[in-house]
Amino acid sequence: ARGSRLYFPPTVKGDFAFQTIALRNDGDTAVGFEFPAKALGSGLEVDENTGYASPFSCHPSKGAVPPRSFTLVTFRFDATDTEPHREQMHCVLNGLPERAITLDVRARGHVPRVTVGDGNAFVFT
Repeated sequence: ARGSRLYFPPTVKGDFAFQTIALRNDGDTAVGFEFPAKALGSGLEVDENTGYASPFSCHPSKGAVPPRSFTLVTFRFDATDTEPHREQMHCVLNGLPERAITLDVRARGHVPRVTVGDGNAFVFT
């Protein structure tokens, strides 16, 4: 993650990729966090293979970051097609939506292709 962006590496269609971020708390009290599930009313369709309304998921999706510590959150991208995917994922802090942090998440599935070029060189397209 760079700033508020999380980019997944190119992922083979039908496979999945993971990225992990650290939520850090420099304060004196614990901070609750939650990545709410995407509502079906937000224009997303349920994927027949995964049963999710989004190709992105995370674990843990909620919890608490202890004072002067950090918590790791792992995100998963399911590459069910070769379309680019971009979503705004919100991390609600202490149950207050107005204090949410927005994470711009991007990924794309790919189908690797190789041809033999001049001089029998392999060319990845």
